[in-house]
Amino acid sequence: MSAALALAAESPQPAGGGRHTGGDGRPPLSLVPAARPAQPEARAWDWIEGPATAMELRAARRKARGALPAPPLAIRSMAFALLEVEAGCRSAEQLERCCRPDAWECLNRRLARSGGAFVTNRALLRVHWQELTPGLVDGVAVVRRGGRVAAIAMRLDAGFGRWTITELCF
Repeated sequence: MSAALALAAESPQPAGGGRHTGGDGRPPLSLVPAARPAQPEARAWDWIEGPATAMELRAARRKARGALPAPPLAIRSMAFALLEVEAGCRSAEQLERCCRPDAWECLNRRLARSGGAFVTNRALLRVHWQELTPGLVDGVAVVRRGGRVAAIAMRLDAGFGRWTITELCF
């Protein structure tokens, strides 16, 4: 028999039921990984700190709606910004601030930054909009792009204290 096994066989069992205790009789400290908290289910609005339920989101839209500019002005300015990015007169990152992250990813891939016609006030022909739910606006800006007329459709949400593009089609 080896010396280590012989020593272990001859030594008496500790008083703590077979567990080694320190010199003061307390059981040794054992490190156990802490239980991870359960991850909540991801919601569509988790990208920003804000309302958690649909009812809270509607209330936040109604509350924010009074302090925001009129929807036609917001639609007009966002349509102009989009045309200016396509013409190369404006940085695309300026549009990122007014878009939801998923809408920005789609828009950033689709933007043509090759340079186009210079954008003037005459490029915007008309703005149509409707607000069936306070703070949620569907709008269309009819614009002239070179020699053609095109529509830029968007959905704006006021839920976070500013107009945010949630959907865009152009």
